[in-house]
Formats: sequence, structure tokens, C-alpha cells
Amino acid sequence: MGRAHGQPRVTDGGRRSLRRWPAPHRAQRFPRLRHPDQQAARPRLAAARRSAGVTRWLTGRLADAVLIVVSGAGLGLFVAPLVLGARFPQAVALFSGLVAASALVVLGVALQTHQLSTRLLAILAGLVAVDATLRLVIVVGLLGFSPIFFLIIAGGFVMGPSFGFASGALTLLVSAVLTAGLGPWLPYQMLAAGWVGMGSGYLGRLSRRSKSRFGIALLCCYGGVAGIAYGLLLDLWEWPLLLAPASSPLSWAPGL
Repeated sequence: MGRAHGQPRVTDGGRRSLRRWPAPHRAQRFPRLRHPDQQAARPRLAAARRSAGVTRWLTGRLADAVLIVVSGAGLGLFVAPLVLGARFPQAVALFSGLVAASALVVLGVALQTHQLSTRLLAILAGLVAVDATLRLVIVVGLLGFSPIFFLIIAGGFVMGPSFGFASGALTLLVSAVLTAGLGPWLPYQMLAAGWVGMGSGYLGRLSRRSKSRFGIALLCCYGGVAGIAYGLLLDLWEWPLLLAPASSPLSWAPGL
């Protein structure tokens, strides 16, 4: 119930009115009570948002930077036999361990930048186990087709380049242990398979993981090109070490 017109205002001992001041009066009093730092809060908040956006962008590119560094080191591993020939040391355990460690570093960076989650790590472990089993059952498929690359390409396309690289590298490592395929070729197979999955991840990012017919056709074309590129990369490693000039006209001649 409101106060009748002309009725005296009720106060608490004459010091302060119990009635709320009208809105215009409160608006005039509020700036005098506001702290000076609070008056510039809105510009600082906008600057903080811009800084947070830049930080998120840099964090998102950190995983890509790690992939570039790992790929550069892996490319050096492929080129070294062409330069040194048979003098290049074939430390299978060392190189394979370095590639596996690189895959784990890529996964760790992806976790820290929130591009992957612990659930996706569990999915990765399951895919690696299934893929390694497929290679155990069918080592060489129809017309040279290997079924393990299907999950590597599909997983990278959906989950991203970091997931694809780790999936390819770790799948070849586990399958080599299961099929007794340990040899000087293993680190090169791990790197090449990791690049296949990584490229699929970047393709999925560019196409926004399209599920249309065009997206599926694009992924199939990538699979064919990636398979040929995988064979070419392994040939670069094999020629200087396994094929002598007297045994094959296609062998590598250092110095050309």
C-alpha cells in the first residue's frame, strides 16, 4: 500500500529516509559512489576478451607447430639414406622409439590444448588395437590393399591431424610387434603411416568434416593418392640399402 499524498515521510531517527530514491536520483548518486577503477572496467574487459581470443588462437596452433617439427625431423630421416647410403646407421630400436615418443608428444600437446580428450584417447587405443589385429589377419590384402589404412584415414578425418598421426604411427608399431615385422623399415613405416593419418586430419579440417557425397568422394581420392605416396616414401628408404646397382636397374646411385 502506498503512502497518501501529504503524509509525512517515515525516517529512521531523522538521519535517513526509508523510502527508495527515484531512479534518476539514484543514477546521479551512483557515479559518485563508484570506484575509479570500476569506471574503466568495460574497456579493460574488451581488451581481455581480445587477448583471450589471441591466446586461444596461439594455443590451437601449438599442436600444428609440433606436427611440423616432428614431420621435419622425419623427413630428414628419409633423406639421410639417400645422402649417406649404406653408411647411414640403422638403429631400429632407437628410431622406432623416437617416432613413438613423437606420437605421444603430439597427443600430449593435443590434450593440453583441448583438441583431444581422455575419451578420444580411449577411442584411439581401441582403434590401434583393432587395426593391429587386422594386419595380423590380413598382412597383404586384395591387389596390395591393406585394411589398416581405412581406420587410420577415417579416424584422422573425423578426429583431427594429431589423432591421425598418432593412430598411424602407433598402429604400425603394435602391428609390427604382433606380426614379427620388426626391422630397419619399421620407423619409416610408422612415419609414413602417421603422415597419412595427419593429412587426412587436415583434409577433414578444411572440408569441415563434410558427410556429403562430395566429401566422401574427396576422402576416397585422398586414400588412393595417400597409398601411392606411402609406397613412394618407403621406396626412398629401400633403394639405397636393399638394392645394389648390380641387382636392379632402378637402384639409387649416390651423387646423382
